[in-house]
Amino acid sequence: MKRGRILSPGRSLASLGTIVILAGCAIKPVPDDVTGVSTYAIARQIRCETRAAARERVVTYIKNLAEGSQYIAGDPQAQQLLARYGDGGEDISTFRPSMFTGPLEVERRNYLTMIYTTAIA
Repeated sequence: MKRGRILSPGRSLASLGTIVILAGCAIKPVPDDVTGVSTYAIARQIRCETRAAARERVVTYIKNLAEGSQYIAGDPQAQQLLARYGDGGEDISTFRPSMFTGPLEVERRNYLTMIYTTAIA
């Protein structure tokens, strides 16, 4: 009479460990259970904070260009834009990188376009 094969204790333990690990992969954590906030609300908050940071970066960049440094005089175009969009001014959402006009402003426009067109998906 032929008997079935019995796994050694080491193989049994390895098989059990594999099953436990793979079962853990099937569990999807839901933020609602832990934080009480939906995934949609979390993603929306992240988008809003990123949008605010991008807008703040644009204003800071314009301010740095307008003020210049001890070696470089402030840029007149940036000074006009700072007066328009600076503290208490117009909403930065109406700003466009193309407001930096002139052939020498290509690098500034490209940099601002990169920041201004930032998207989170």
